[in-house]
Amino acid sequence: MLDIFRVSVPWGVVRVESTGTGGDIPEIDPVVSPVEANETCVVAGVVHGDIDEVEISVGHEGDSLEGVRVYEGLLSCPNGEVEVADLVGEDFCRKFSVQPGVVRLEVAMDDPEEAQKLFLRFTQG
Repeated sequence: MLDIFRVSVPWGVVRVESTGTGGDIPEIDPVVSPVEANETCVVAGVVHGDIDEVEISVGHEGDSLEGVRVYEGLLSCPNGEVEVADLVGEDFCRKFSVQPGVVRLEVAMDDPEEAQKLFLRFTQG
């Protein structure tokens, strides 16, 4: 496992984005879907920071993925780095090294309607 941390998530949205790409952040309506994505950014709806903290687990190939899988797709990471942050990156922002190029991202949650545990796994694309 690369990291496990607990944070309060303002707006109830976690952003996973390739650093330095300057792409758009997908719009999300967690009532419709717990995850939205484009080629450089994935956003996931979680419990709002006013209600509780969220435990975020970030792993790589070989690490287990717990909960309900809500997303699996490719993420373009030309510089080999992603950041896991709140929507605007002002309250928390953690950076992780991944294989440069295209990586596969899997997202799972304990509860897709109001996640208090978010699992992210990066593997070769």
